Amino acid sequence: MNASILKLEPIAQLMLHERIKDSQPNTFVAYLIWLLLGWVGGHHYYLAARSTGGTRTVFLCIGLLYTFTLGLSLVGWMFDLFGTGFYSQIIKKDNEDVIVNDYLKANGLGGAKV
Repeated sequence: MNASILKLEPIAQLMLHERIKDSQPNTFVAYLIWLLLGWVGGHHYYLAARSTGGTRTVFLCIGLLYTFTLGLSLVGWMFDLFGTGFYSQIIKKDNEDVIVNDYLKANGLGGAKV
């Protein structure tokens, strides 16, 4: 959790927690997509859609790579059996930081990462 949230009023904290929760990828859904469409990068497209900024670009590029190479000849698809949960956690942390920093900047409260 971003420590800057704790300095805000309770209603602002609640609003930010809701925005953060709504932006997070569902790890179960990511694994389900990995199982069904992972060999063409489906889970990377899902994770890209749920991420922000540079993280989105990375997952879109990996998704395109998987689409044109059939999951790197299925080797990358099998690697993602272990990586998808990790990718989801990275996106969750990144989304939280972006949402909190954007809110702080918009309200003139700074916005530096903590």
